[in-house]
Amino acid sequence: MKTYNSCYLILNDLKLNYGMKYDYKYILSNIPGAILGIVFTISGIGKFFDKTDAVNLVKVVSEKIPTSTGWENEIVLLTILVELILAGLLFSKKKLFIAYIFSFLFVGTFTVAIGLLYHDGVSLSSCGCFGAFGFSGGIEITLGRNVVLLCLIVTGYLIEIQNESITSK
Repeated sequence: MKTYNSCYLILNDLKLNYGMKYDYKYILSNIPGAILGIVFTISGIGKFFDKTDAVNLVKVVSEKIPTSTGWENEIVLLTILVELILAGLLFSKKKLFIAYIFSFLFVGTFTVAIGLLYHDGVSLSSCGCFGAFGFSGGIEITLGRNVVLLCLIVTGYLIEIQNESITSK
């Protein structure tokens, strides 16, 4: 009981003197961005070390969009860069609106592309989404994971809107 009281006093002192937030609403509001930041970081680093499956996915998609043929490696490198930038924005909690909007567009674009492949009956053993870490899965798993990520992005965005409306009052 004494430990609880001293921890409470320390946290209360930090909150009063340094403006630190530790309440459950603050913690819960940071979960979507933290999860997305972790996913983007793991994905970007994994592809940096092994981009073979990701390049193969882009080649399959480029058969549907002939203008992107020959640029597969560059597209994957750009994807890595975007993932790491988005992760940095999400972790820094700066420009969260922009980070959530671009995250939605980014994940949404890949979801539509993979959905089209699924619709056309294309089968892949791995999307290459996590590169060297290997827990990518096939098209069905990737679609499911991306839908969950899109829901998480929308949740984070809505929380951010709510936080903005509270702080602007």
